[in-house]
Amino acid sequence: MKIVTNVLLWFLLLGVVVSCEHTMPSEKEESRALEWEMETLTSEGELNLLLAKGNENIVDWQLSKEFAELWLTYGKESGEYPGASSLLPVPIAIYSSDGDIRFYEFRVVDKNKLIGSIVGAATKDYGCPIVFEGKSSGYSIDLKKLYDMGKLTNEDLPRLVDDGYPSVVIGRTTPTKGVSGEFNEYLTLADGSTVNKGDIKEVLTYDKALEIDPELFKELSDEDKSKMEVEIAKGCHSVLGNC
Repeated sequence: MKIVTNVLLWFLLLGVVVSCEHTMPSEKEESRALEWEMETLTSEGELNLLLAKGNENIVDWQLSKEFAELWLTYGKESGEYPGASSLLPVPIAIYSSDGDIRFYEFRVVDKNKLIGSIVGAATKDYGCPIVFEGKSSGYSIDLKKLYDMGKLTNEDLPRLVDDGYPSVVIGRTTPTKGVSGEFNEYLTLADGSTVNKGDIKEVLTYDKALEIDPELFKELSDEDKSKMEVEIAKGCHSVLGNC
């Protein structure tokens, strides 16, 4: 069964690469640039196969999307988002440097223009289903730059890796390796420079923060601990100095 799954994953990921061999449109063609970016960084088949691996800690991306839809609805009712805005059908997966799924980045669009992102937790380690929300211009311009510089080629499968979200780096892998934790290297979006795996800063879960420093929240009240858990789940843990 494992061999069949790996072969299926290889073909699905290969399809993503083949479909992205065309050149990204000009910056003026915003909707097409967004489409190219999504084709390059994600696929529904890939997300479904992550669930097929049977890791009970992984949150179904479609369930995460339901929470993101509710969040967007609330945002539209409060005037934070335009009434006609919506989520793109499939999120972009954000991985850890070890290749484990961390977040689902759902893109908010208004009239085919990217206006923001609502990010859901992809594992059950976080204190809430939505961990980040903010305006977004996407990754297409920086991603195209990496292709133009030769840092990425059509043989590569670029994936977003958490560098203290919303900061991310590109994990470069290939369809034969897929998203099994075997990234060949990590590149900054800014200039394509190489990042050492050990230097990648990743957002901590509440439990991980306690594991690192058991005394960290000892003096806090239960109410403050609850608030701190939410802040860490959002990726803004000021006590750890990472805001």
